[in-house]
Amino acid sequence: MVTADPLRATRPALAALELSSVARGVVVLDQMVKRAETTVVAARTFSPGRYLVLICGLEAEVEESVETAVEFAGDHLLDHVILHDPHPRLRTALANELGTPLSESLLIAETHTLSGALLGLDRALKGAEVDVMELRLGAGLDGRGIFTLTGALHMIQAAFETCQDVLGAERIVSLELIAKPHPDLPLHLLGAEPAAPRR
Repeated sequence: MVTADPLRATRPALAALELSSVARGVVVLDQMVKRAETTVVAARTFSPGRYLVLICGLEAEVEESVETAVEFAGDHLLDHVILHDPHPRLRTALANELGTPLSESLLIAETHTLSGALLGLDRALKGAEVDVMELRLGAGLDGRGIFTLTGALHMIQAAFETCQDVLGAERIVSLELIAKPHPDLPLHLLGAEPAAPRR
C-alpha cells in the first residue's frame, strides 16, 4: 500500500485548488503567496498532468489568496474549495495520522476532484458520528479523491446522504455503502500503484 505524505494544515481555514496545467499551476501559486499571508501545505503535480495547491491560514487571507488564484487560473481551474473551519479528523487524515478501527459499516466515497473529496469528508464528519479510515488525494487515482468512513450503519447512511447533497452528481464518481464488511477488508482497502520516482 502507498501511504500519503503528511500534510499538516494547522491554521484556521484550509483551501484546495486543482488546475489542468502544471505550468499555470506554478504561476497561480506564485500569485497566491504574493497576495496574502498563508501557509503552503502542498504544491505538487498529480496524474493526469494536474497541479494541486493546498493552503491554510486566517479566513480572510485564505479567501483573498483563492480569489487571486481563480483569477489567474482561468480555464485551467478544475475545482476548488475553501473550508473555513475544517473538522479536526480531516486535519488528522491530511497529516496521515489515522489508526481508526473498523466499525459496523463503511462508506467509500470516490470523487472526480480532490477538492470534492475534502469537501465531502469535512461535511460528512460534521454531519454524522463517523470516523475516517483513509483519505487518498490523487496518488494512483487518475486525479480522483477517495475517502473511507466507518461507523454505525445509521450514521454511515447519514454521511452517505450528506455527501450526495453537498457534492452533487457532478463531483461524485461513486458512493458505496457496505453494511457488514469482512473484518479483513481494511487490510486491502486502497492498494495503489507506486508513485514514479523523481530523477
